[in-house]
Amino acid sequence: MANFLGVLKFTELLFAYFLSEKGEDANSNSVISPMSAFVAMCMVNNGARGPTRDEIHSALQLTEENNFCEEAEKVMEFFEKESSEDFTLNVTSGLFTNKNFIPLALFKKILEDKYKADSKNVSFGTPQGEKVVNDWVEEKTNGKIKNILKGTKPSDLMVLVNAIFMKGFWYNPFFEKSTANGTFSAPSGDITVDFMHGVDYFNYVQSEIDGKKFKAVFMPYKNGYLAIDWNMVVILPENGGNPVDLKGLVSDKIFGAYSKSSRKNLDLKIPKSKIESDIDLKPLLNKLGVQKAFTDAANFSGIHETAGSKIDQIKQKTFIAVDEDGTEAAAATFVKMVPTSMPPPPIQVFFDSPYLFAITNPKEKVILFAGIVAEPEL
Repeated sequence: MANFLGVLKFTELLFAYFLSEKGEDANSNSVISPMSAFVAMCMVNNGARGPTRDEIHSALQLTEENNFCEEAEKVMEFFEKESSEDFTLNVTSGLFTNKNFIPLALFKKILEDKYKADSKNVSFGTPQGEKVVNDWVEEKTNGKIKNILKGTKPSDLMVLVNAIFMKGFWYNPFFEKSTANGTFSAPSGDITVDFMHGVDYFNYVQSEIDGKKFKAVFMPYKNGYLAIDWNMVVILPENGGNPVDLKGLVSDKIFGAYSKSSRKNLDLKIPKSKIESDIDLKPLLNKLGVQKAFTDAANFSGIHETAGSKIDQIKQKTFIAVDEDGTEAAAATFVKMVPTSMPPPPIQVFFDSPYLFAITNPKEKVILFAGIVAEPEL
């Protein structure tokens, strides 16, 4: 049984900050993949050192006890075994480096071995270079995430990408002929949407969190013969409350709710939906304490010993569609690394007038030769 406590805690915090960052837009459609963000940050963490690494560890809820990013490696291994004929789950990674930038061999090997990363050299700052990355992401997400990378510069050093694609069929599918228009009470007012409708047995619970009552339905996916390990849980506040108040459920508490649930015969109506989001993860990671990684004080010497680098952008695009057959979802997270600010120009010292010289051994305090050059001759 997989046990990803660090990922779960990171998910809880990131999702809470995600909703708070949205502010007044928290009532609009949006979707985030904390898992993709976690794996992407673990990838770049392999090159972080000193306080930069400490901040990333703290944000990702990593400790020496869980061997730092071992959870991300286990996630990759776990997901690799989960796909079946009925349930597709692919997690892939990419390492795209500037053709003039060569990362340390150990860093590259870790990403290729632990994260199964595809490695490619690209020409950043060109449409062709961006197309290499965007085509790779589009392929890995079954065409759902497009044009994630744009506006690169020739000086960009590297782009790390994590991509997730999931497609699951309901264990209890809805009949398309039962789908009908209905009224949905949106924050902006009543709207007409297509509601899927079915009568079947689902795990169902009515409970409360932080004094807020809710009801939850666990809609299982098929995953092999009669296996229903994966599900979509749909959480509804009682009496038309604000779902943001229930954000604490997106944590290990959701499994507590599942343990309290029981199989009930439900007359279930739920809208068909499709959501696409484009998320800047930098402010969320800043709130989680990752600060130095984005500044000239960043230490990513595990990527390259002499070329100073920092995170310029970390962004995510997501997609999810829910219909009568099941769910299709995808996410891609990229981390773009750029050089730290250019070092000060070299101090100019031109010996273009008479000068002294000496050949010395400072350790033994010996001067072997000494002289003056007043008029250089060859």
